[in-house]
Amino acid sequence: MLESQQQHILRLIHSGGAQSRTDLAKQLGISKAAISQPVRKLLEQGILLETDSNVSGQGRPSVRLVLPDAQQFFIGVSLLDDAVGLLLVDINGIAYAFEQCPLSRDPNRLVESIGAHIPLLIAAAQITAEQVMSVGLALSGVVDSAGELCLKSTLLDWVDVPIAHMLSDYLAEHHQLALPVYLENDAKSLAIDEHVFGLAKEVNDFTLITLGDGIGSAHFIRGELYRGAHGGAGEIAHTTVEPNNLPCRCGKRGCLDTVSSVLAIREQALEAHLPADCVADLETLAASGDSAAVRILHRAGNALGLALANIIQINDPQLILIAHAQGGFQGLFATIVKQSMAANVLPSMVGKTEVKPLLFAPHCWPHAAASVAIYHYLYQ
Repeated sequence: MLESQQQHILRLIHSGGAQSRTDLAKQLGISKAAISQPVRKLLEQGILLETDSNVSGQGRPSVRLVLPDAQQFFIGVSLLDDAVGLLLVDINGIAYAFEQCPLSRDPNRLVESIGAHIPLLIAAAQITAEQVMSVGLALSGVVDSAGELCLKSTLLDWVDVPIAHMLSDYLAEHHQLALPVYLENDAKSLAIDEHVFGLAKEVNDFTLITLGDGIGSAHFIRGELYRGAHGGAGEIAHTTVEPNNLPCRCGKRGCLDTVSSVLAIREQALEAHLPADCVADLETLAASGDSAAVRILHRAGNALGLALANIIQINDPQLILIAHAQGGFQGLFATIVKQSMAANVLPSMVGKTEVKPLLFAPHCWPHAAASVAIYHYLYQ
């Protein structure tokens, strides 16, 4: 385990890039002499690396400290698709190996399958087990604030499953791997990934929305992931946008998920007898003047825009990221969302929150899960 001061040093370098000892001492509010010992220990362990740099091109180059590639590794495990995705990345987010195994709703069988594939992942990357620091798990569902217990997952049909402890115990017992395992909700995992490595790296207050068969969201406030009192903060999918309307899988009616999710949009297209397998197909029909396609996209866009306007009024984020599959947030749908947002916030707040699309990349979910492990290592 890292000492608190060591963790702070690594965090400053990870977020701000190469740093001199003088830079670090100033940011920590300590003397250059006081920083020597923790830096020396990190250098001895290979966690930090010294590099010469000369930014001005004049005078002697200064020695700066960086986080070396291919030294410390983290494993991300995604439980979001038909198959479990396992990805090994280093502390700088660079991927080295990928494996897949079957997804099972039975927690014991799932742990056995994941546990059997983690040594394969380590072997494929040609590293030692001692170089792996921890494991992150990402799933669709509500996770407790400690990142250990799945309180509820409709997708996996789980209630109060201690999956993190189960996997950690299995790895220790069967493979002699003493690895902490951290569990996180899918949208929160992706928000962590974007904050640590992506579009929100330099943003302290932002919201991330995931547009898929369901809608997810996560919030960073003052640079910290906001979980709420019970781990359920950010569940905008089940905010009511059309009271007493369509039933939702959560048991309520008129939830945002029943109107604006990709699944809901597809179902509305089927009811209207439109040949639309995805949002992009509806966009094409709407662009050609199909009134039913226009109506569906207006309804979905207005509802999502209203939900985002409420988030802006409550949290006032600097940035909203809309994560989606190819063609999932464009054209008329995206325009209506932004118009609805503007129409439902105070005039003084219109246009102040930037909205950026974020395309789901290959292996984005296991990478997000690995970022959860990195986030705990550096920031928690």
